[in-house]
Amino acid sequence: MELSDRLKAVMLERGVKVKDLAALTDVPEQTIFALLNGKTRNPRMETMAPIARVLAADLLWLWYGVSSDPPAAESADDCVMIPFYNVKFGAGGEPEPTWEEAHDAEPRPFKRSTFREASADPANCRCVRVQGDSMEPTINDGDSVVIDCGTFEHIIDGKVYAFVDPDNGLRIKRLRRKSRSLIVHSDNPQYSDEIIEGEDMNRLKIVGRVISRSGKVY
Repeated sequence: MELSDRLKAVMLERGVKVKDLAALTDVPEQTIFALLNGKTRNPRMETMAPIARVLAADLLWLWYGVSSDPPAAESADDCVMIPFYNVKFGAGGEPEPTWEEAHDAEPRPFKRSTFREASADPANCRCVRVQGDSMEPTINDGDSVVIDCGTFEHIIDGKVYAFVDPDNGLRIKRLRRKSRSLIVHSDNPQYSDEIIEGEDMNRLKIVGRVISRSGKVY
């Protein structure tokens, strides 16, 4: 179900017409029609927040269809906007990733509770787009993930991390400890586990832990 379908369904259920919604939200009728006919697929927070509030709909569910909670009123204050970033790598044996905000992509909203539950500071988090199917069904090709890049003392066994492999660039995998080595696990059973050990351990750069994802529901 797309944004246009969710908006139509809620408006029909609430018995709200376009002109009424425009009057109650100060969102232009033309903008609402563009949402309903699918011409606008990436609206801004200032458009969606008042619409969700007036329709008493869960903001994230209405916007992205990613909330498992039943539709309920939610304030824009309950969300944190995390910008998208492009990751660049330096040359050399120990590449340090640098982050460049992607100006061609709108920031994504995430519930504040996501960061509280992960003990993460939103200011230290970055949103990136995932390519590839190796982590399906946990993370699908094209999904957005939030990476907590704050300081951490050790890898939590079995959690999903973003890390820099000098031979393969930025990777997102589930990491498991094994003695003095790391098992790099792909949730997709079509991919085999990898083992990082010895000198390769010293070349590995952990960027941060993946704490959330958003994307289409298949």
